Amino acid sequence: MGCQSQTINPPSGPVPPWSLPGWRYASPRGGGRLRKCRRVPWLFLGLALGLLAFEAGCATPRRAFKPEQDPSTYNDAAFVHFLATVPTVTVGEGARAVLLLVGPTEQWPTTADQISELTRRGAFRTRWKLDPEDTLDRGTLAYMLRAICELPRGVNERVIGRIGVGDRRFALATCVHHALLPHGQTRDPVTGGELISAVTKAEELVDRRSNDS
Repeated sequence: MGCQSQTINPPSGPVPPWSLPGWRYASPRGGGRLRKCRRVPWLFLGLALGLLAFEAGCATPRRAFKPEQDPSTYNDAAFVHFLATVPTVTVGEGARAVLLLVGPTEQWPTTADQISELTRRGAFRTRWKLDPEDTLDRGTLAYMLRAICELPRGVNERVIGRIGVGDRRFALATCVHHALLPHGQTRDPVTGGELISAVTKAEELVDRRSNDS
């Protein structure tokens, strides 16, 4: 695939690989045909490294808003009401909200327990090095929703995202396709209202799939 052929006279002896840069010698019996092949794997590697460098260079900010009461002390109903009042949400709050799709979060009483449960379910990655107090962005929320809702992954996510490069970017595209999240940038902060809306739509999607099966 992606190869161009050129016929030349077959060499009389072995062909050192360094003497034919970019060319692959097929066989003297085939008329000495050389095949020049594009370095497709290197293209994917370059793309992956570029995405990795971009993500590494974007630090996740902390929100300036400080709630009057620690939201981890609320029960689930009060916690949802709290989310409706905040301009942005944290990673820890987003983790708890997404886990509501699984069941009451009293099963995982602490933020560390909730993130650990998401990690166990493949909905969170420790390599992101996110702190629970970091501001939640759309890409991270999308990745959690895609995993918990078991949405099918696109080709790019299966090929490149599985190594952790661009995983949240591809997850966001999937969530936009399923109308769970609006269009936006991966690093856009998530508001409390957006989080409630996304989790509500995810719950409706899961219910529809359950009724159809």
